[in-house]
Amino acid sequence: MKIACCLPGREIIFKNKEDDGSQYTYYVEGCKLMRELGYDYSETNMANLLMLSDEDVDRLSAEYPDGSLGLCSVNGFLHGWNDMNGLDEDTKAEFYAHIERIVERTEKLGIPYIVFGSGYSRRMREGHFEEDDASVEDFIRHVNRCCQGKKVVCVIEPLNKKETNWGNSVDFCGKLVKRLDLPKIRLLADSYHMAQENEPMSVLEDNKDILLHCHIAAADRNIPGTSQYEKDFIDTLKKIGYDGAVSVECHQPDFLADAEKIVKFLREAIA
Repeated sequence: MKIACCLPGREIIFKNKEDDGSQYTYYVEGCKLMRELGYDYSETNMANLLMLSDEDVDRLSAEYPDGSLGLCSVNGFLHGWNDMNGLDEDTKAEFYAHIERIVERTEKLGIPYIVFGSGYSRRMREGHFEEDDASVEDFIRHVNRCCQGKKVVCVIEPLNKKETNWGNSVDFCGKLVKRLDLPKIRLLADSYHMAQENEPMSVLEDNKDILLHCHIAAADRNIPGTSQYEKDFIDTLKKIGYDGAVSVECHQPDFLADAEKIVKFLREAIA
């Protein structure tokens, strides 16, 4: 099991360094900082990824081949799209082309996982649940096609009911992944969302064969190690032989100081 963390903002990455304002430097220095803090990998978000120029993507790919930059995943998949449901045919075609470009960029940078969270974008419209549910499934199939022949997998992230009205549990999303049976679609588990939905740890055991990525935070979204739930989460991952990454996604008021506590907790927990 490896540990990761979402990249912080520029104000933290360049706290003691000169910031040249480029997105290329943001990634080089950000991933370097995460390694210095004790993390194995970094997780980024789609907003930052899309700010890279094509030239910077090519440069990073050349200078850090085979994922050596250290990015394990990208979240916020549908950044810039407020609603993926109810699109007319022209807009849907534009949306699907956008997804293809994202997958290509992710592949170039050696990022193995794209996280399909995006709760607001995937929400079901009132009175259109069946139509929108089918739309989301069509989208998932399209992502699977885009990932064919690439070292990229999309992991579906269950989000609690406060954030969306579709895909609210590991149990639901796990059953969906198994029913669709698509080679490039797998499952993510997030301890915070599981705690919000009062999910038992048994759902991790039930889905151990399709679980490829995890997020971790305390039950109140604070740093992991402050509540029993995430301790049980790690113990269960160890029990089922999970060997992927556990990525920290939580409130960190003092990022650098909190990192020391988080890394200590996670290293001891996964040992």
